[in-house]
Amino acid sequence: MSHTVYIKHISTTIDKFLKSKNNLRPTSQRTYYITLKKFYSITSSDIVTEDALSCFLDALKAESLSQKTYNNYLSLVKVYTHWLKRRNLIEDSSFLVDYRGFTNPEKVRKKKYYPEETVKLFLQVRPRWLHYFVFLGFYFGFRPNEIARLELQDIHLNQKYIDVRPSVQKVSKQDYLAIPDIFTAKFHELLTWRNRQKTKHPFLLVGSRGTQISRAILEYHKKKLDAIDPDFLFYHMRYTAAWRDYKQTKNIYAVQQLLRHSRPVETVTYLGIQLEEMLATQRQDMETIFQGVQL
Repeated sequence: MSHTVYIKHISTTIDKFLKSKNNLRPTSQRTYYITLKKFYSITSSDIVTEDALSCFLDALKAESLSQKTYNNYLSLVKVYTHWLKRRNLIEDSSFLVDYRGFTNPEKVRKKKYYPEETVKLFLQVRPRWLHYFVFLGFYFGFRPNEIARLELQDIHLNQKYIDVRPSVQKVSKQDYLAIPDIFTAKFHELLTWRNRQKTKHPFLLVGSRGTQISRAILEYHKKKLDAIDPDFLFYHMRYTAAWRDYKQTKNIYAVQQLLRHSRPVETVTYLGIQLEEMLATQRQDMETIFQGVQL
């Protein structure tokens, strides 16, 4: 049952907002519900105004919340505020510039791209499931949590595609990824290994004990990848997949399909270093052209 049923007595505005977010998972929708219910409990107002939203954010800062909790609240309030602004329910959202999320410099995710030689070193890690985990990240651009959610039924080797179901992705939407011919043998190897695992779990990758790959398991085995690069983050696999695909194709839309982004502008953020190099090369080419021009 949708959480919007329980909040109609609080505000029809929240009800409409949550219905517009029908592509969210139930857990995410519940988070929105809890946050907005907290908003109305603090402001004691059923009328949405810029002052009420500011009052709520000020109250959150005064509560001395943890960095993660405050940032989550702030992110949800920003989404809600922009939704109100687009529907002319509030006049201005510029007050949001006065509120900033807390950042931990040690945990800021930096973009990093690995060359082919380094990727091969990562592919030599063991156990076997970790090898396949790295393979799916570096060559298909999956997010770590998406790899953990993939199931055996998602691999359609005869049709040569991976069904990326809504429950697998960060944002629920139907999508798929093609399996190139060069990787057909690799997926045969993966499925053969998986069928030998004595477990009833449906997941494509399972740990040594036949359980789903959890964050704790990944963190435990990450030290094997840290031995290759101390600054390694699992998200670097996705950045590398995007960078290498763009380097080969020079097609931003091909990379967009690989990463399953809804807009090219999201994909560009993954290619910051490569685009800077491209612009530098373009400027050099233009300088060469102009030097040879005589007026």
